[in-house]
Amino acid sequence: MAFDRLVMANPYNGKTRYAPIGFSWTTFFFGIWPAIFRGSWKFALLMFLTAIATLGLSCLVWPFIYNRLYLNDLIKDGYRFKIAERNSSFEAISAYSRKVLPLYEEVSQ
Repeated sequence: MAFDRLVMANPYNGKTRYAPIGFSWTTFFFGIWPAIFRGSWKFALLMFLTAIATLGLSCLVWPFIYNRLYLNDLIKDGYRFKIAERNSSFEAISAYSRKVLPLYEEVSQ
């Protein structure tokens, strides 16, 4: 299990997503299925194509990088950090994503 799970919210459309932080055990055991269930079609296709091209060796690399890529993709799509479920420090999470996490603020319309 990842060492923490972030609650990410999009202030523009009100959607909430959960972003695990750390090694992806679900990707390790189930391959592309976690990406499919999260609706991360881009990474599901990329995992599938790299698995075919490397004869499955890439399946040993994806668990180490998938959660970070998913978190950065959520940030790019406008999601903002709301809370960490296990109270990890904000600095540790920002260092993990290698970006400064934007904080969630209500958007007045």
